[in-house]
Amino acid sequence: MVTLFRRNYVILLIISSIVSLFLGITTTSSNDTTTRSFALTLLISQHDKLTHFIVFCLESWLFVKCFKKKLVPILIPRKFIHIRNMDEFETANGTLELNRSNSDDDTLPILGFFLSDHFQIVHVKKYWLAIIICSLGASILSEFMQAILTRGKRVFDTNDIITNILGSLFGITIAYGQERHMT
Repeated sequence: MVTLFRRNYVILLIISSIVSLFLGITTTSSNDTTTRSFALTLLISQHDKLTHFIVFCLESWLFVKCFKKKLVPILIPRKFIHIRNMDEFETANGTLELNRSNSDDDTLPILGFFLSDHFQIVHVKKYWLAIIICSLGASILSEFMQAILTRGKRVFDTNDIITNILGSLFGITIAYGQERHMT
């Protein structure tokens, strides 16, 4: 079976996400330093935007590096794909391959038989997947989750969202440049 992921990058991504989540919850914008390290609180509160940029740059870079191949298979419900020709369709950025039978890629050997009537395997470039998940999804949702998980101790900031998106796009660009140089 062909593996889709690079194990070491996946482990680093999980660890960095846990550390980022911990720091995002435990350090607040206030000057309350009784329960936290003063230096850490000062660093994160004084350089909040830089911290957001670096964290999202690193995690987006790790997300892209997790995938071995440039095309990532994703299961999409057939009801969301309204196309006459199910073999391929044209997008603004090229073609997305919709393969019903993947002879070279055994990503879902057992589930594929049962899910083939309701789901379609779509191969998406990992960079576009990273833009959707990291730059659009995580960058925006992290601000909402941060406000919810800290019970309002951290205030919602639209500039943080912009910084998250820019950091994420920069990390994806670095990964793209590295992989382009290696080939």
